[in-house]
Amino acid sequence: MSKLGSTRYVLLAFEGPDLYSRVGGLATRVNGLAKALAERGYDTSLDFIGDPSAPPEETWQGVKLHRLLQPISERHPHHAYDGEEEKVRALEVTWPEHILQEFLIPAKRDGTHVVILAEDWQTVPAIIALSDLAWSHGLRDCMTLLWNANNPFGFERIDWARLSFVANLTTVSRWMKHVMWPLGVNPVVIPNGLADEAFRAPSPRRSVALKKAMACDLLLVKVGRYDADKRWEMAIRALAAAKAQGLNARLIARGGHEAYGQSLRHLASDLGLSWVQVNYDANWPESLEGLDQAIVEVENFLPAEEVQLLYQTADAVLANSGREPFGLVGLEVMAAGGLAVIGTTGEDYGRAYGNAIVAETDDPKEIIHHLSAVAHTGYQERIRREGQRTAENYRWSALMALFESYMDYFERGPR
Repeated sequence: MSKLGSTRYVLLAFEGPDLYSRVGGLATRVNGLAKALAERGYDTSLDFIGDPSAPPEETWQGVKLHRLLQPISERHPHHAYDGEEEKVRALEVTWPEHILQEFLIPAKRDGTHVVILAEDWQTVPAIIALSDLAWSHGLRDCMTLLWNANNPFGFERIDWARLSFVANLTTVSRWMKHVMWPLGVNPVVIPNGLADEAFRAPSPRRSVALKKAMACDLLLVKVGRYDADKRWEMAIRALAAAKAQGLNARLIARGGHEAYGQSLRHLASDLGLSWVQVNYDANWPESLEGLDQAIVEVENFLPAEEVQLLYQTADAVLANSGREPFGLVGLEVMAAGGLAVIGTTGEDYGRAYGNAIVAETDDPKEIIHHLSAVAHTGYQERIRREGQRTAENYRWSALMALFESYMDYFERGPR
């Protein structure tokens, strides 16, 4: 197994713990994994595209943070992927030398070993360049190099033959493994995990307050980028179908700033659904009282504990993606004690009517059918309890044995 005290971990990703860097599920993954490794006792570093106004280096929850390319981020202040192409090129040029000087040369001297785990397509040129640089200095045997695919974005830009030659490949679900097979690679599946914070129980008083503020028969929640793959249209049409059945149904939405969001607002209007945009504030959730619109969209940043409040309080959370590499939102809903409606691609953890509602089609009426069925049979609470039990198996601390075993397996291999 990876040896405490003699193994150092370096995680490389565009996303990380800064608000600037929390764009999607990758931040949840790398933050949780880095903390779990540090808590396990490993010397752990997280290199990421961080807030340009924050210190270049600091320690966060036992993890050494290294904020990369801050001068570029100053010119691209919106988020980590702002100025993406420039950052990808700069990372390839500057980051390998940093790893050589800060990690590989000391590892050769001290007899330690460095495990590099890079995430998603943006890091591929940098890790290929690192492998070449390490070979040229006679230091390649001081490190194990891994690259993990969280989603298929950018796959068309990757030189798969070269990447699989220099790095061990992993991914997060069996569905992703099957997506990657036709590319001539066979990655190892190591599922995403959850940090302990995902299991915090929101205050029952605040849950009651949210229910009171929304004042409806059926409260739905959906959180995710405004992207067609997330099946927002299906969710909105499901809301309309519930209303057509005479239910006072409402949806709390937390999307993004993608242009697709405007198309969804037009769709809602065409379906006769009113839509209001609000900001999270210090009076949440009481500040929602008095709103009577069918869809309440939260425009600004919603803290993790408030998202958990939504998950636990809602009658159902629509994590009903059409294509989902892993389905981290569905698992987070389960951890919070919510009732998750998930899809059927990367959600390996899902069991229909066991720990979740599983939408097999893109028919919005299917969602309402299942919600009505579990309500009629009284399955909701059982599904919520089983969901929480499932989520427990995906704590990073519970996955560490599998993770360490594969790190040991890779360390014994050529890459």
